[in-house]
Amino acid sequence: RAASGLSAVAPGMEDDALAGNRLFLLAGESLKVPFKFQSFDAEPVSFDSSSSDIKRGAPDEGLHLRSRAVAVHFVNADDGTSASVLHVDIRPRAMTVARTFRFQTAENEFFKERLPPPPGVATRDASGRGCLAVRASDPAVAAAVVTTESEEDGEVDEVALRYKCGEGSAAFYVCVYADSFLGTLAAVWRVFVHATPKVDVSSLVGQSSHASVVVQGGGATRRVAAFCSHPDELQVSPDRLTLPPGALTELQLAFRPLIPGRLDVAVHLVDLEKGELVHSRLVATDARGPVVSKTFDVDAAPGARAHKKITYTNPYARPRTFHLRCTHPLLLHFRPDRLDLPAGGSRPMGLTFEPAEDWERATRGAAGGVRGAPAEVLVFINDEDDATEECFRIRVHADPR
Repeated sequence: RAASGLSAVAPGMEDDALAGNRLFLLAGESLKVPFKFQSFDAEPVSFDSSSSDIKRGAPDEGLHLRSRAVAVHFVNADDGTSASVLHVDIRPRAMTVARTFRFQTAENEFFKERLPPPPGVATRDASGRGCLAVRASDPAVAAAVVTTESEEDGEVDEVALRYKCGEGSAAFYVCVYADSFLGTLAAVWRVFVHATPKVDVSSLVGQSSHASVVVQGGGATRRVAAFCSHPDELQVSPDRLTLPPGALTELQLAFRPLIPGRLDVAVHLVDLEKGELVHSRLVATDARGPVVSKTFDVDAAPGARAHKKITYTNPYARPRTFHLRCTHPLLLHFRPDRLDLPAGGSRPMGLTFEPAEDWERATRGAAGGVRGAPAEVLVFINDEDDATEECFRIRVHADPR
């Protein structure tokens, strides 16, 4: 019944002529039988993540575009003999892709992503029931429409994708339908999942942790540059290097988090001459909150910088050098940013805070949306090895009025 409203039924055929897959005919009676063809047969595409296919996109070999024939048998239900055979020649056409998505995830892990429905496509019918449906071309991909609760928009329908990644990257198609019977195609998406090797790094906020990765050169010598998605927290050394063919090159990673939590940082090696992506690495970081020893309060006025001095004492029986860092380096400045203290010696460190309007603009929403709530900044006193000796919390009361 749902399909009959999408296209006209064959002329001369009654609505109840077919009972499932059974057709009742009188002696000498002829009838035109309607056919509807729908195929999800699209072979998954796999390609090497180190090749330039990541930049250009994989070719269309994944579409099952070869011509083929399907045999439809009309069988006598009484004795099981074949009354007629109809051969249907199928010549598929390529899909019209509305959007292309590219995601990067770790090898041998589950890829999970939620995408908004196509614009202009209704997700619920007049009675409020969900009418959106999705289907992925790769049977290894689980695609479904899920409903989530949002404080602003209430119930929101999203397209959820789940895929078990291997060691290579893959591509597949997602067909989005405007009805639950997969009759009206609303959009076709092409999704690329780039599975890259992963390295795990954990550290305390404000303290550096180091790791190393090994990269193997390709068939020719390449001059590459290293880029990462979060350069303020992860540094790659060296950032310019030469990859000899077939040789192993070690890269050093320094992770100094600014806020606690988990974060996936993408590191890319790009050929400086051709601009091609040579190698990718996913760094899974885990930042833990530091132990705060003291808390201070500072009032920031509009249009003027605020100043504060905090005295720090070297607790060791030998001279030590301490470096000062913070979670908001653009809003808080140190004078000086390094303390050379003798055994048991003390020295004040000067702190300069930007005007109140800068704090209010930079930390908007950080205090749970409560206007006038103080902004918090952490000050780290690190040793020569960049390990945190002590951590101060400073609450900045910024009123831009």
